[in-house]
Amino acid sequence: MSLSELRTKFQKELSGKYPEGETDTIFFLLLHHYTGINKTNFFSNGKQLSADDAEKLSSALQRLHENEPVQYIMGETEFCGLKIKVNPSVLIPRPETEELVELIKSQISNPKSEILDVCSGSGCIAIALKKYFPQSSVTAFELSPEAIRTAKENASFNNTEIHFIRGDVFNPSAELEKYSFDLIVSNPPYVLPSEKDSMGPNVYDHEPEVAVFVPENKPLMFYDAISDLASKRLKPGGTLWFESDEDRADDVGELVRRKKFSDVKVHTDLSGKKRFISGQSV
Repeated sequence: MSLSELRTKFQKELSGKYPEGETDTIFFLLLHHYTGINKTNFFSNGKQLSADDAEKLSSALQRLHENEPVQYIMGETEFCGLKIKVNPSVLIPRPETEELVELIKSQISNPKSEILDVCSGSGCIAIALKKYFPQSSVTAFELSPEAIRTAKENASFNNTEIHFIRGDVFNPSAELEKYSFDLIVSNPPYVLPSEKDSMGPNVYDHEPEVAVFVPENKPLMFYDAISDLASKRLKPGGTLWFESDEDRADDVGELVRRKKFSDVKVHTDLSGKKRFISGQSV
């Protein structure tokens, strides 16, 4: 099968499943992943695919039919210019979270900050901040042992030294009490079950539910618990950062104010949506 024939097959079979243009993006991601051929090479490359590469891409196409995210198929994604390994034990990093890291980067004045990433998942936030601030001390706090294993692989792959603590934000481990931090950041679960249908099956059928959903009657439960944790573990003048759903960003901001944080701000993402919340410890 030629490259052009394979591209046509992807476009035809995935038509209607993904927004216009996204099918091509996925095709070229997989093509480069399995063969090393990028989009530019594609148009100047007339060679036939090897049987092995054709089989890998056909298998990937079948997995796409089953709504599996392309990042899980490849086993990796890019985050802040870093390669991050992903699998169904961790949430796939989103572009908005990259924006959160860039926003924090622009606000940090102390290159030797003590940083805590809560609900760390793949470790992408912790690792990116450590890359930006190599003299900083970064701790990742996560409940899932499978997620911690993946995050440790990512830290090792990206040559970053991250201190990992396994624990529950609703009952923080005694180990965490040994430390104090200049900055605490979290992108916690915040999607309600009633919002499931708006997400698409590639999310709710494959990504870990514990990293996505919260009970319908407790939409801010993680923000509440993490704010309490931050009240105890942040140094005076330290900063708390959250990522949130745009519909609840103001509610998160109000919660953080009630927890006696000062200079609480709700920040917008590049699309103009309310997405990030910051507050300062007093």
